[in-house]
Amino acid sequence: GGERRGTLGEKGMSRQRQRTVQSCLKILLVGEDAFKECQSLEAQWKVVKRCYFRRALKTHPDKGGDAKEFRAAHESFETLRTLYEKGKIESFASAKAEAGAFDDIEDHVRAAASASAQSYEYYAAAAKEDVPPYRVEPAKSNRSACQAKGKAKHCADPGIDRGELRAGWMNMESGTYGRWVHLGCWRVPAKVWLGLPDPDDPAADPAKFEEALLQMNEVLLCGLYELSPAQRKEVVAYCMDRSNWAALRRPRQQKAEPETGASNAEGGKEESGGGKPAPTVPPAAPSGSV
Repeated sequence: GGERRGTLGEKGMSRQRQRTVQSCLKILLVGEDAFKECQSLEAQWKVVKRCYFRRALKTHPDKGGDAKEFRAAHESFETLRTLYEKGKIESFASAKAEAGAFDDIEDHVRAAASASAQSYEYYAAAAKEDVPPYRVEPAKSNRSACQAKGKAKHCADPGIDRGELRAGWMNMESGTYGRWVHLGCWRVPAKVWLGLPDPDDPAADPAKFEEALLQMNEVLLCGLYELSPAQRKEVVAYCMDRSNWAALRRPRQQKAEPETGASNAEGGKEESGGGKPAPTVPPAAPSGSV
């Protein structure tokens, strides 16, 4: 629909410049005591994300929500996310930043104001994550080995050289990323590609894909801001190739089944670096992507 594809507009951008951290938090319905138990900025950020995704799922136009409220929540979250990832805020709880704090991120505000809404499925998947489950980075040493198996494995040498791009998964027990694979062996998870534009669109623009991936920073996929322009371009090109995408798996509706890895959005094999699930082909990306 038009609402979903439409931009947030110049009026939205003007409102954005006038906002303070306090007003952004208010739009996301962050309660006065929401940060009471938070001992760090990282913990506060998790609260902000939870509030944002609750708001986004409730107001998403795909489900008959209020498009104006959805846009306002999106603009506010993008502002707070930028302040957080650029280290320009010490505490969301204090909410001391004034409107002038946004002056040096005008380019990002403009990008947020012109972004289209991502699919409801993307928000539903992202809402489940307190920390980014995936990371892309240059290998820090020559000690890591590619964990890909089966049809996902495209490397002859499992060794990942220092400086070579690799992708990994968050180990929630250790709080670190691991299970590294070469970028060329990575099955781009459905949680990620659900938020990307359609790569089959004749007008597919790498800049739009890069913008969409960067908006996942501190949400689903981290590390992109730390890459060189050439490395980021390589990641964008890889994600634009639908053949690199993991299949989207949904629970069967015909009969009740136990909650197992079969309902995992990426499928168990992709998550563990396993083989590409032939012959399942990922469906077309949602037309209303960023």
